[in-house]
This record gives sequence, C-alpha cells and structure tokens, in this order.
Amino acid sequence: MGYEFLEHTADVRFKVENESLEGLFKDAAMAVFETTVELDTVDETVKFEIKLENKNLEELLYDFLEEIIFLKDAEYVVFKKVDLKIKGNYKLEAKFSGEKINQSKHKLLNDIKAVTWHEFSVKKINSLWVATVIVDI
Repeated sequence: MGYEFLEHTADVRFKVENESLEGLFKDAAMAVFETTVELDTVDETVKFEIKLENKNLEELLYDFLEEIIFLKDAEYVVFKKVDLKIKGNYKLEAKFSGEKINQSKHKLLNDIKAVTWHEFSVKKINSLWVATVIVDI
C-alpha cells in the first residue's frame, strides 16, 4: 500500500493504492508533500483545516490536492502530516500540519504548479482503491 513515483518526461506522476478511501487520499497528499520538500526537514509548527465536498470522487481528490498546492502558495507552507475523514457522500475534513517555508532550513524539491487531469483517475480494483495523478512542476 502507499504510493510510488512513476516515470514521466516533464512532470511528476505517481500511483496510490490503499484498502480505504481515506488512506488513498492521505497517501496521495503524502506523495504531494514528498514531491515538494524533504519531509525530514519539516517540523509541525503550523496547522490548517479544510472541508471539501463533491459528489464526484475523482473531482474530490483533485480538489483536495489542489487545496494543498493553494495553501503552499498562499500561506507559504510545506506540510509533513495529514489526518482526514471522508463521510457520507464524499464530505472531506482534513487537518494538515507543517511549517512556514524557510529556505535555509527546508530542502525544497519541486514547486508544484497544479494537478493535471491528464491520466488522472480514481478506481476501485477488487479490494483496493487506486489513483493515478500527474502534477505539473
């Protein structure tokens, strides 16, 4: 379970697999965090909460990952941890912890600009939730 990075010519592509929908979303967030910064350089000094709702599961994951990118850019933060719950018809509540970006402390990797719809998918295959995501860097 978890996520793995896949080959891509210009952007970052990853695949996520998890037995639970919440685990899938959490692992996708962690892949985004790890694309952005070396996680062992980040402390948990700031916290953010978000609530999202969408009747379409793929759009909910897309919106969720876009919100992470928005918070990074708008609040100038990198994240290390996420806790989340998905209730009912795809109502998501997430709590992120991380730290304001400090270029002398953090080992920044890629500046993600956006999540793309190219090859984006969320599927249930047998007992696993599987997502494929490409982020534009």
